[in-house]
Amino acid sequence: MNSQSIVRLGVAAVVLLALAILLVLFLLASDLAFTVRDQLNETSPWVSITYIAVLAIFLIFSAIVIWRLLAPSGGKTVVPAPLDENKLRTDVDRHAATGIDVTGSRTELQELDRRRSDGQVYIALYGEISSGKTSLIRALVPEARAQEQAEVDVRGGTTRSVHRYTWRTQSGDELILADVPGFNEAGNRAPQTAHEEAVRAHLVVYVCDGDVTRNQWQDLEALQRYGKPMVVALNKGDRYQPQDLAQIQARIRERISAETPLVAVQAGGNEEIVRVLPDGREETVVRERAVSVESLVVALQNLLIERQELLGPLRDNAIILLAAGKLEHNLSDFRRRTADALVERYTRRAVVGGLAAFAPGADIIIQGALATSFVRALCELYEIPVRTVDLDKFLGAIKSRVGHSLPLILAIAGNALKAFPGLGTVVGGLTHAVAYGLLFQSLGRALVESLSTRGALDTRATTKAFEEKLRENLATRARELVVLALAEKKRDSNDSS
Repeated sequence: MNSQSIVRLGVAAVVLLALAILLVLFLLASDLAFTVRDQLNETSPWVSITYIAVLAIFLIFSAIVIWRLLAPSGGKTVVPAPLDENKLRTDVDRHAATGIDVTGSRTELQELDRRRSDGQVYIALYGEISSGKTSLIRALVPEARAQEQAEVDVRGGTTRSVHRYTWRTQSGDELILADVPGFNEAGNRAPQTAHEEAVRAHLVVYVCDGDVTRNQWQDLEALQRYGKPMVVALNKGDRYQPQDLAQIQARIRERISAETPLVAVQAGGNEEIVRVLPDGREETVVRERAVSVESLVVALQNLLIERQELLGPLRDNAIILLAAGKLEHNLSDFRRRTADALVERYTRRAVVGGLAAFAPGADIIIQGALATSFVRALCELYEIPVRTVDLDKFLGAIKSRVGHSLPLILAIAGNALKAFPGLGTVVGGLTHAVAYGLLFQSLGRALVESLSTRGALDTRATTKAFEEKLRENLATRARELVVLALAEKKRDSNDSS
């Protein structure tokens, strides 16, 4: 018997079992129904009416619940719940008072206030360089040259900063079109400038001139995460045969949401062609391409009508997310730098404590006030509350790991000391001081990693990370701490003399 026959037999067995279960359930339900009918016949009519009424209400309620769960939304307009803008503004002021750079977040919030007050609808044209964004602006806004020179160059990458143009549609609407740099434009700020302006806009026209590449798709996904309404405009469609154009559109449609319009346009602009002269010579000339943007205009007008109630809240949420992201980035950078300084400071204190200890012992890292102060300082930096019970449990777990690792740490510290001429086989306080420095340094790095990624004092994760940090570059770190210990020892000798 082959594998296909076995699979068929298995499927047949499952089907037969399912049918048998359904038959049993039907018989049980029938028996129950007949029993209820017989009992109702023996009671008064009022009991029967009440019973049937309750059963009907239950069935109707069940049907409504199932319908609401399974029925499609039917295009009902749902305004997204706004993010906590007031909390963000409070956080910006609070973090600014501690010395964190909040310039980017404040700039975004000020821009949000400005755009709310002017009441304009902003549409950003976003895409790679040479995809035809500037040409599309000129096609939509013939007077763009008068507002600001909209240069078009066949080499691509002409737009170096954000240019805005006023577009008055045939229906009388006045919109602001933003021409942004290509997101693959050379330069440190160009891609970020393009992305941020697209996030701030009410609508985005994503301009491409062929199938969406992997990098383009990643940028498109980044905008979709903001819930940004957009139109995908496939430009330069006149370069393709009809069947090729249809295939490209089908591939793009597979990768965008069903709610996102996809249109084919010809933005005009310039193109280089090679002209053969009568004498056989060739020359390169630049000519203007044909213009066809009616489908884009219709798609934009439909979005403005269909999502009118959503455009403002979606724009506000996107800018607030952008401001919050900038605050989080600067806050993370500040915390990382401050945490590194704390690890260095407490590592030095551990070395000094080891040098000062008359009878060094392994428990200094756990039972001393230094370890408790160290953990509290890092938790306070990451704004993570820690109870005494949690702290004791955490330090207890670290102590058990130290007990297993201390002999190896002491051996590595001793070997590091031997590498320095004149020290010989120095043991005792200096060796323990280097060992304590390694333990505190590893503990600090494990804590920073856990607090920054998990947002909590996770005992299990941090102790695991602590064991891993203990094994990282032990010899190199031990030599660095020997230099630190010797410098501290020399300083103490100078002070005492």
